[in-house]
Amino acid sequence: MPPSSPTSEGSADGLVRQWAVQHRGAGQTAGRVTVSQRAGRVEVRGADVAQVERALTLTRRFEVVVTTRGVRARTALVELFTELGSTLPAPSVLQARRAAEHRRQLLASGYFTHETLGELRHAMLASSTRTWVSRQRGDHRLFTVSHHRQTVIPAFLFTDDGVLRDELQPLIAELHAAGISPWQAWTWLVSTSPLLSGAIPEQVARVEPARARTAARRFAVRLHPAPAA
Repeated sequence: MPPSSPTSEGSADGLVRQWAVQHRGAGQTAGRVTVSQRAGRVEVRGADVAQVERALTLTRRFEVVVTTRGVRARTALVELFTELGSTLPAPSVLQARRAAEHRRQLLASGYFTHETLGELRHAMLASSTRTWVSRQRGDHRLFTVSHHRQTVIPAFLFTDDGVLRDELQPLIAELHAAGISPWQAWTWLVSTSPLLSGAIPEQVARVEPARARTAARRFAVRLHPAPAA
């Protein structure tokens, strides 16, 4: 089963709130730091060079937190708090670490970037591969995920010759229509499923496409049930 959707307890915002409560009042006795600009130079009073450099490093890390979402944001936040020497509630840290490890396992199973996929398909220009990927994604013939600000395409969606597997399109369409995230879709398609008596959906799709599609529809309904009338 895919990892559950982030709740306020496990989201980046939730972790910030927990840390703020845990450290309420901290730093109130710290000396005053002033920053000014004169003749094109920035002057900092009340902090030494090492403190300023550390503040800039932490600011860059925090920017990663506020400009990303989901698992990556939680992971970045844990790393930020570790750098600060702070602690987070154990369940929050554990959830972030499990999610990050799960994502690493998926990536280890194989993936393409625009560049490597272009090489496999003998595309002359990287831009043509991006256009092709975008078009196939719109037709629900593939999906992509973002990893370290790079577009990643799961390798199992293709044959060894770089041809998209047509039998997976109905499954991807069902999952997308239900609002299943790309990471969740990747997880479900390559994991054993009780809806298929323990078989793996992407493998079942090769020999029993109708059965695999039905399982995808049932999984989507379980994860995102339709609102009551």
